[in-house]
Amino acid sequence: MLFPIYFTVFIIMMLIVGLAVNAFISIFNMKSWSREGKFKPSDKILTALCFIRFFLQCDFMMEIFGIWLELIPLSEYKPRCIFYFIQLFMDFFSRWLSAWLSMLYYVKITIFKNAFFLQLQSLIPRITGYVIFISIFISFVPGLIYSLSAKQGFCMNANGVNVTTYTSDLLTFRVIAFFFGHSLPFLLEMLSSIYLLCTLFAHIRHTKSYISNFTEPNMDVHWTVFRYILLLNLMSTCNFFGNFFLWSFISNFIGTAIGYFLAFSYPTSHSIVLILSNPKLKREVVNMFHCATKLWRFNKQESETVTQ
Repeated sequence: MLFPIYFTVFIIMMLIVGLAVNAFISIFNMKSWSREGKFKPSDKILTALCFIRFFLQCDFMMEIFGIWLELIPLSEYKPRCIFYFIQLFMDFFSRWLSAWLSMLYYVKITIFKNAFFLQLQSLIPRITGYVIFISIFISFVPGLIYSLSAKQGFCMNANGVNVTTYTSDLLTFRVIAFFFGHSLPFLLEMLSSIYLLCTLFAHIRHTKSYISNFTEPNMDVHWTVFRYILLLNLMSTCNFFGNFFLWSFISNFIGTAIGYFLAFSYPTSHSIVLILSNPKLKREVVNMFHCATKLWRFNKQESETVTQ
């Protein structure tokens, strides 16, 4: 009984941190937009990603407390499944935004000679909004089809529901939904990240070979980028397998626990790495930390003065 308690407490702590982190990124980018009067495509996608993650984690919290306080009855189909459908849509949407963000960084950083990619780079500011709306459609339709195809789709563990486990129709819709919601964006994110790493290695080799009076490139910046890309890829991989466990081992306690651990901690850990890899966000976090430290010291001095 202790393991589920500690496990639940850990998940709740991760969700609380994630709410703060994703709210911080969204508010900071919105303030920058209002101050500068422009919104970069990467900032636009990042803001949408953190905004949807904030509400996704709110939904996670509501489900945990709702089931714990018996506000979401497990024996009724609609109250239980409405949370699962909302989670599925927002989870799919955040995965697609994460994939688009990775592809956007690849297209922006890489120097292309192909006419198609050169034209794509120039069109990025105009198509970013359409990409976000397309992601909404791609995320909504598979979840809707899957949830309406069979009542046992999201509620296999619900009591009082007639379940015909793993029918061919259910398995087909499960595979389609998982492919469009997790597999395809994960594949696009991994490919763009791998190509970005290859581009960085090629840039180093080119610099060594063709720039005169050059002995050794400064690897600090490159290794920093490598570490962040590998960290983001590692967390995306863990999230992919976490959701795979959730979708494949519904009736298995250990598989479900691993799936929840990986899937629930991903929005928090991934957003933290996004802050660390973004100079503006990292600088703002440092400034907030300094302000909080100064305020704490000031309050401490005031309390000591009053005591004396």
